[in-house]
Amino acid sequence: MGHSPLATICVANYNNAAYLTEALDSIYNQTYQNIELIIIDDCSKDKSVSLIDDWISLKKTRFASVEFIKHEVNRGINYVVNLMLERATGEYFSMLASDDAILPDKLAIQVNTLEELGEEYAMVYGDTMIIDENGKTIDASLFKGMIGDIGPCPSGHIFNEVVENFFFYNQAVLIRMSAIKALNFRFNEKYISEDWYLQLCLAKKYKVQGLRTVFAKYRILPTSVTRQNWNEKNMHKVTFSHFLMLYSFLKAEKIESETRAILTQRLRKLMFFMDTLTIKSRPDLIKIAWVVFLKSFNFYDAVCLMNLLLTGNLTGFRNCLL
Repeated sequence: MGHSPLATICVANYNNAAYLTEALDSIYNQTYQNIELIIIDDCSKDKSVSLIDDWISLKKTRFASVEFIKHEVNRGINYVVNLMLERATGEYFSMLASDDAILPDKLAIQVNTLEELGEEYAMVYGDTMIIDENGKTIDASLFKGMIGDIGPCPSGHIFNEVVENFFFYNQAVLIRMSAIKALNFRFNEKYISEDWYLQLCLAKKYKVQGLRTVFAKYRILPTSVTRQNWNEKNMHKVTFSHFLMLYSFLKAEKIESETRAILTQRLRKLMFFMDTLTIKSRPDLIKIAWVVFLKSFNFYDAVCLMNLLLTGNLTGFRNCLL
């Protein structure tokens, strides 16, 4: 490319010393050259900080700039990702968890794609490979199970598709920084799936380009924050968080009837899923049922709400409504 705009890659780390070098080396090995690297350690208790310091001392000359932020207290993922947005100065922005990795051509392909597209495109995404703690491939393609393995990826105005299905990961994404600034975007601590929230916000206002190229490796670890959240004990909290997140788009402004129907259907599915959980919050479930009824004003939703209030569950109504 004749023009090589600055691309910022931000790495979030907490107690991932075992995988840090692989993650950082995957950035070092990018074929794209003009990179700003920002690393944030959220008060790790392992040897992460010294490992990062040593790595930077050896590799920093490869980058346009390197910033290492060390927290003295643990601030949590939402604080960390908002700090990433504050510190980033590149035209393009990408995030990476310190136990994951990106493939060598990720930035080169994605920067070139966004440079060729108009300003109406805020984001380009690609496929992700799923690996285990030892780096062994579990699934060579996230897309194959989510959107199939043939044909073009959803592109253009894809807000409805993003509502229905969380089918690409932020490790495989590059974002136009001007779009984030135009939205005055901030991650919301109420929402557990901060990556899905970012995708929804961008897809609501801008076009998105999808590519079938595998750009990232996502590592599944039993000790990760995601795995800790997505267990039976916490799933009612995750589900209610997703409900609040999607509902924020339903109530924020006037929306097209098709989008309203898709959002309402997705909220209804969350309500039914929450009812299947062994551990659930009855007040949260009633609140969800009430909101779904108010937004859909549907006879079946009214029956569901009445059944929930009277019996405490939705058994018998789920199959006929989905």
